[in-house]
Amino acid sequence: RVFRRGTPVLPDEAILPAQVSSTVGWNADAAFDGLPETAWLEGRYFPEGAITGAMTIDFGATRWISQIELDWLAGGVPARYRVEALTPAGTVILEDVEAGTPHHVVALSEPYATQRIRVSLLASAFAGSSIALSEMRIQHRPLQTDTQFQETVLD
Repeated sequence: RVFRRGTPVLPDEAILPAQVSSTVGWNADAAFDGLPETAWLEGRYFPEGAITGAMTIDFGATRWISQIELDWLAGGVPARYRVEALTPAGTVILEDVEAGTPHHVVALSEPYATQRIRVSLLASAFAGSSIALSEMRIQHRPLQTDTQFQETVLD
């Protein structure tokens, strides 16, 4: 059993979103269906530096996110994108990705508490390209619940 600051820590586990939406494109749910041949398709091109679109993942409750894996279809990898956590206080950039690769892992040094994350596309891979996010896997750190206290001191 792993301990952190004297408290037992549960292992990270996969989490699925309660809701997925996108500002452009279609089929945002396909990024979580477990089928690598399906994808969220962005489908538009904007000049370098422009935000072309975004996918927002809502967990329905606050989760401690520890890792995010993104798998893009071949030929559908954006040149630049950003992974963000959305909080009531504002937006926090978890990672800016330059020169994206088909498989990318955002490994956070510490879990981050958020109810929603967003993948913002900053530029298409090349003029006329279609961005295609095949699969996205998110790990979260569950919190200890229902702990039982037992008195061990004799009277």
